[in-house]
Amino acid sequence: MTLVLGDIGGTNARLAFSNSAYDCLKNPKIFSCNDFSRIEDLLSHYFMVSNINPTALSLAVAGPVLDDIVKLTNRSWEFSKKKISRDFKLERANFINDFAAQAYAQVPYFSEDYQILNWEKGQSDSIGKLIQGSSNQQGPLLVLGPGTGLGVATLVFGRNEKTVLQGEGGQVHFTPRNRLEVDFYFWLRERFKNVSAEEAISGRGLENIYRFLIDKEDYPDKKKKLEYLSAADIGEAALIGDKICIKAVKLMFGILGTVAANAVLTNGSWGGVVIAGGISPKLIELFKESPFWSNFSRHEVYQELLKRVSIYIFSDPLGGLKGAQIAYRETLDGNPSSRLQE
Repeated sequence: MTLVLGDIGGTNARLAFSNSAYDCLKNPKIFSCNDFSRIEDLLSHYFMVSNINPTALSLAVAGPVLDDIVKLTNRSWEFSKKKISRDFKLERANFINDFAAQAYAQVPYFSEDYQILNWEKGQSDSIGKLIQGSSNQQGPLLVLGPGTGLGVATLVFGRNEKTVLQGEGGQVHFTPRNRLEVDFYFWLRERFKNVSAEEAISGRGLENIYRFLIDKEDYPDKKKKLEYLSAADIGEAALIGDKICIKAVKLMFGILGTVAANAVLTNGSWGGVVIAGGISPKLIELFKESPFWSNFSRHEVYQELLKRVSIYIFSDPLGGLKGAQIAYRETLDGNPSSRLQE
């Protein structure tokens, strides 16, 4: 058996393969999505450079996967699940949302009965508790975080199985909590028809916040600062002390706190909150200094309940691939709606 695992985001794609649903990852590689016209081209390239003929596929993609035709949320890629299975002569194919994969990747950390062969030593270093809540780890676990977009999923532990609730939480409406966030909300309203949380909590969200702050303040070198800065540029500048970029990063994490609290209250995710995605681990010290926790725990009715919830950071760059592997394993004899239907 050759099982190919994929984690396809809006910017980058990660691929690896294994010899079973239980074995270690082999030949993990990262690709820029811009280098390929279609997801089929990406898969074909990986099969060729890895010299493999896969028999199974577990693919996590940044978008909803309910129908046969899958469209990525933040990239103009779409594909047919049935056609991919047929064209590559796969015996089995599994498709999930990319943050569902991040949620499945938490299973080894929060489930005592789970084991997988040959995972690298020191994997426990990939997750750490930031805020010492007193939550019950057997409860549902919220997994969310900013990357190209904002991903959200919930991991639920049943008696004999693990279930992930796949959603599109990044598309919920942005809810401001203070005057600065209100001003930012109206700044976004002037530019976008739909002001989703993703317009504030993501790579482009960070860019939006930076431009808003430059517009709002009368900086002496305003014209120079309005030159295009990518999210990566803003993050790097924040890490070396640029005050505007630091303010932008902290504002983004503060808004993330509100979204996380709303999701916890909606799903009853008392088991904890895991912050994943490509941005947060790189800016962890600024995360700790941000208003995330105050926005998360400040609630007129359920403040004490929210203060019990532990906050974790997940920094494994191969987490999505491992989650795709676990999802494949969990659905071998599980919910057929999660699998390709012939």
